[in-house]
Parts: sequence; C-alpha cells; structure tokens
Amino acid sequence: MDYGQTWKDEHLQWDPADFGGVDHIRVPEELVWIPDVLLYSIANRPMFPNNKRRAVIASDGNVSIYSPQILTLNCQMKVENFPYDNQKCVIQFVPWTYTKAQVMVKADPPPKDVGQIYDGVNNDQEHPEWKFISFKVFEIISNVTLPNSGGQIVESINLSFEVEMSRRPTYYICVLALPTFVITSLCVLGIFAPFSSTGDRHEKVSLGLTTLLAIAVILNIVSDQMPKSTKLPRLGYYVLAELFVCMLTTIVAVMIMFLHQRALSKHWLPPLWLQRLLCCKLTMRKNLPRHSSPAICDHIAEKHSNGENTRLLKAFADYERSLKAVNTWIELLQDEKYLVEQWNELLNAIDMLLLIVVQIFNIIMSAFLIL
Repeated sequence: MDYGQTWKDEHLQWDPADFGGVDHIRVPEELVWIPDVLLYSIANRPMFPNNKRRAVIASDGNVSIYSPQILTLNCQMKVENFPYDNQKCVIQFVPWTYTKAQVMVKADPPPKDVGQIYDGVNNDQEHPEWKFISFKVFEIISNVTLPNSGGQIVESINLSFEVEMSRRPTYYICVLALPTFVITSLCVLGIFAPFSSTGDRHEKVSLGLTTLLAIAVILNIVSDQMPKSTKLPRLGYYVLAELFVCMLTTIVAVMIMFLHQRALSKHWLPPLWLQRLLCCKLTMRKNLPRHSSPAICDHIAEKHSNGENTRLLKAFADYERSLKAVNTWIELLQDEKYLVEQWNELLNAIDMLLLIVVQIFNIIMSAFLIL
C-alpha cells in the first residue's frame, strides 16, 4: 500500500524570493517532525528503510511524506456464503500519543473509482479473486483516560478505512463445484442405469465406493482453501450433500443386490403390488409343452405278452424313467430362467425410476446451493 501524510509546520516556512525561487525541498525524514500516526492491528513491512525516505517541504510549511508498505491485514472472515461471500476489512490510522486537540487527523475523499485502490503500480488489471465494491472513510472520536493524569479524560480521533470486497466465484465453481456435480451425476447414472441383462451389481457398488473417495478428496481441497471457522461454508455443504447422495445410492444398490439374491435363492415371485406401483406389466409365462414319453412298456407288454423279451422290456423301462428325469430337469431350468427374467425386468424398472428421481433431486439441489 502506498499512502501519504501531509501537515503544515509553521516553523518550516520561507520566502522563495530569498532563496533563488526555490519553493520546495526534499530532506531525510528523520530531520523533520513527523506525527506518530500508526496503522492499528496491522503487521507492516516498509518497502524502503527509514533512512532512505525523503520528506517534501513546501515554502508555505506544508510537509508531505509517502510511505509505500507491504501490509498484512487481519480481517474477520465470514465464510458462510463462500464462494459468494462479501468481506469487509478495516484499516485504522491512530495518533499514538496525541489527542484531538493536539493533532487533527483528516482523510482525503475516497476515490470515485473503487478499482483505483487495488494496485498502485498497474491499475489496468483487476484482482483475479476479489472485486472491490466500496471504499469508505470514517472519523471516529473516542474518549480516553490519560495515564498518570489523575483520571483526566480527553478526546482522541482516528481514521477508519473500510474496504468491502466480493469474491469472484468462477474459479471455485469450475474447479470444485462443477467436477463434484459431474462425478455425482455419473455415479448415479452408473449405479442405476439398467444396462445389465444378468442383474450383476457388484461393479455398481465398486463405482459408488470409488466416487465416495473422489468426493472426499474434493472436500479436503475445499477445507484447505478456506480459513478455519466454526461454521461450514456454502460450498462445503454442497460437497457434503453430494457425498450423501453418492452414499445413499450405493446403499440402495447394495440393498437391491441383496433383495435380488434372496428372491432368486428363495424362488420368490415378483409381488403384484410392486408391479402395480411401478406400472410395470411383466410378461406372463406361457404354458410350456410337457414332454411325455409314450407308454412304451405297455406297448411292448401287449406285443410280447408271452414274456419272450423281458430284457428288452426292462431296458425300455429304464429309458422311460431317464427321459422323465430329463424333462423334469429342463422344466426346472426353464422355471429358474423365467424367474430371473421376471426379477430383472422388475428391478430394471426400479433402477430407471430411481435414476430419474435422484438425478432430478441432484440438479435441483445443485441449483439451490451453487447457482
């Protein structure tokens, strides 16, 4: 920051005509009286040492000094609305040992263009993170008790410069909020998209766990970007909400996977009320043809009633029993395949419904918290 002080010293006046028309001079600062106006509650580091700075003295007694310094200003941050937050910082100039009657501190009018206070070297560029909104100056008069004066109360004056800034949220939206939204949307899409005809959901659970890890990393980045505070910022709430959405979708995927496995192992039929709730009309099983072998043994018995081919009759009886066992096994496989198809069709309808509901909820929540 580059700030200057100007005051009038009646002991430093001269007539320029007596000194060859010289109307101002430059002398080291330590050779003139300088008011002890301090920057309050600020850690400052001068850019030039005191023995290198000069004071400009005019012939009418006006003394001006300019002190470029690098300031470290401690502002009380309000991060509840981050990254759409506005911050106010106050710089106080306080006469340390003088009262109002001894030193009257006045401030120049603030600049009309607030952007002029940004950079004293290059005013053409804007700050990449902050946008300056207002710059105000206040003169504060307070009553103080002088030490070792028997309780004498005097007036003291100090100047307060209040700078109000608003954060530019573009960086945080593009780097943190938008990737979080995309990752969560892809997680929901990958978990609930009915792309598997076999009902396998193990990869979906792995996708949900990987997404939880990615969002946890983003939440750690948000915490590193923010000052420590007892209140969670707006962006932090959003990342936690997206983390909750991914966690909820993963839990639902595990529950559906468990229900699917139990239904197939217990040979449960899809409940009719669930079909009506989802408006899902399942294809009914057609009557499968039952393969039955002709009465070979009876035919042989009628033809060979004299008992001449007993061995042949026994062989055909074994063949008939084996054929019935094969037919029973084929019918069992067809029943299991039908049950798997019915549950896959029902769970695909559930996945599609959850995909639409969760994605709409995610979009509305993101628009409410971020936009």
